[in-house]
Amino acid sequence: MCRLVGEEDDEYEGEEEEEEEEEDVSDGEIDENDSLDGSDTEEQQPKAGEWGVMEQHHKLQYDSQDDDDSSDDETMVNRVGNVPMKWYDGEDHIGYDVEGEKIMRPATKDQIDDFIAKADDPDYWRTVFDQLNQKQVVLSDEDLQQIARIRSGAFADADKFDPFATFPTLMAKWGGKDQEMPLTGQPIPKSSFLPSKWEAKKIVKLVKAIKEGRFRRPVIKKPAYNYLIWDQDVSNDRQRRGGAELQAKQYIPAPKPVLPGHGESYNPPDEYLPSEEERKEWEEMDPEEREQKWLPTKFNSLRTVPLYKDFIQERFDRCLDLYLCPRVRRLRFNMPSEDFMPSLPNPRDLEPFPKVLAHMFVGHTKRVRCLAISPTGEALVTGSDDCTMRIWELSTGRCLKAVTLPGVVTKVDFCPKATVPIATGVSGEQVFFVSTGLGGQHEEEPLPGADVPCETKELAEWDKPTEAQQAAGVRMVLSHKSAVKSMNWHKKGDYFAVCTPDQVGAPVQVHQLSKRRSQAVIKKNKGSKVQCVLFHPSKPVFYVATQLHVKVYNLVKQELMQRLLPGLRFISSMDIHPGGDNLIVGSYDKKVAWFDTELSTKPYKILRNHTMAIRGVAYHPRYPLFATCSDDCNAHVFHGMVYNDLAQNPLIVPVKILRGHKEAGGMGVFDCKWHPTQPWLVTSGADATVRLFVP
Repeated sequence: MCRLVGEEDDEYEGEEEEEEEEEDVSDGEIDENDSLDGSDTEEQQPKAGEWGVMEQHHKLQYDSQDDDDSSDDETMVNRVGNVPMKWYDGEDHIGYDVEGEKIMRPATKDQIDDFIAKADDPDYWRTVFDQLNQKQVVLSDEDLQQIARIRSGAFADADKFDPFATFPTLMAKWGGKDQEMPLTGQPIPKSSFLPSKWEAKKIVKLVKAIKEGRFRRPVIKKPAYNYLIWDQDVSNDRQRRGGAELQAKQYIPAPKPVLPGHGESYNPPDEYLPSEEERKEWEEMDPEEREQKWLPTKFNSLRTVPLYKDFIQERFDRCLDLYLCPRVRRLRFNMPSEDFMPSLPNPRDLEPFPKVLAHMFVGHTKRVRCLAISPTGEALVTGSDDCTMRIWELSTGRCLKAVTLPGVVTKVDFCPKATVPIATGVSGEQVFFVSTGLGGQHEEEPLPGADVPCETKELAEWDKPTEAQQAAGVRMVLSHKSAVKSMNWHKKGDYFAVCTPDQVGAPVQVHQLSKRRSQAVIKKNKGSKVQCVLFHPSKPVFYVATQLHVKVYNLVKQELMQRLLPGLRFISSMDIHPGGDNLIVGSYDKKVAWFDTELSTKPYKILRNHTMAIRGVAYHPRYPLFATCSDDCNAHVFHGMVYNDLAQNPLIVPVKILRGHKEAGGMGVFDCKWHPTQPWLVTSGADATVRLFVP
């Protein structure tokens, strides 16, 4: 037992203390915390005259700590004090700063962002939420070390406070000499000048234990270096998972090399030796396909065995694999795969949409490149590589008219105006206006502006057809100076746009049928060539698709409104939703981009349903359906619901894959169009057939 400072020596002596001394000496083991250097001696205990100095010293320490706390308060942003932050739940701010201004509430993560950060952010485990300032704080390595020291019972900051430092006197701390007289008038007890009897008893006990061999040295635990030295952030990972013992469970040991067998012996049995045919076959085999990199060979003695030539290379590959492979088991999320799938409606609830083949239009001898359906839905016009343009009756599949043009027909369409019963066909540099035979009393009427002379012959010329063409039903010919790539009618039926990518100074032109006028909308095209053009269904907006971008122009202000960035390599086709705010773009790199033009210039969705180049895309005028066709001989039908609420995203669900076309020359389905009033889809393919699909 240790006596108090200031007690008389006579009070400490007695029979009870002698009995305790005998019990301590007779003990069989010495605690490993006992010290042999006498560090806990009475001389290090403060004397009576030094208590005043200690009080002053501790006061100075506390004053310095208060200064540190005050400096921490200066860096604090929110000055609401120690109040519950739930008081600010219904407010748009979280408190006030030092100047009394409101601190606005910052944006917080939702559960999805938190789940993604938990999977991808390596610092997620060390991120805590600052309730006072309402923000996420990433703990540094120094913060983690402070937390570890506090949990182990040590001082939080080992750099600022040394528990084993020598105790300075008051005068020495002020830079002066040690004091000669104590600050208090209490006399120093005589016991402070005598050797400690407790220390003497301790030394006697330790000496006796050493002589008898009962002293047990403290066992020093060796660290378990069973983690990869090249793994990132090993120390933090150990702290997070509970030390080296738990880290050892997470470590996956490297696979051990296979032990040698009988075939690797220098004197293997005869059944392991290969024959000449097997040896020849092994030598002709590719080195990567061989089951083993050597063949068993027999030697008379071990001294005749040569050095294995691939030994150094194999050992290097083995070491390289062990170095580059991080063999640490990562945490997995025990979540079913159904949780990652979006909740989609039942396809039966999205009907009607085309499912089965109703008609197959046969008559063309070569691939059918394009098609179009009349505004009333009665007729169908197709263009083919056999230089013919055919008009069909959609309900029966009967061919009503066949017109032969000078070259391959690349684009066909109907005039949207009901009083102008004509169909247009593009062949090379010319656009042919053909009578459909479905106009009734309007069939014999002349075309609008038939007697008006052409005003702009620099861009295109309005010519009359030849007698043979007139007999076939051609009523007018529009000739350009370069090949026409695409064509699109305005909804009123008086204007139509064509793109001639190779024509210098006029890659995109707009023609007026009633006045025979032509105008170059775009005179310069920098970069990629123009692929197709499109009119907005209700606004004076014009879409021009190049190989890489989609440019949106305002026809009234004659300026560029937007530049859509689909991120596709080569755009092939595009179509606009009847509402006018959504656009789909198909490309030859097997992707379809859905744009919400009111939301962003980048795609809202990228669809990768096809395995080959996409040739055509089309929206349905009335139903929430759109279709895509590709060279993989398939046409995909999607349910694409666009909501009036701007805060609700469009719903895109694939509902059907229409098959039937056959591949011809590496090409499949060229074009697809919807019926104006019914959920019917018509496709044209490289197998010289046109197919109608209905629900």
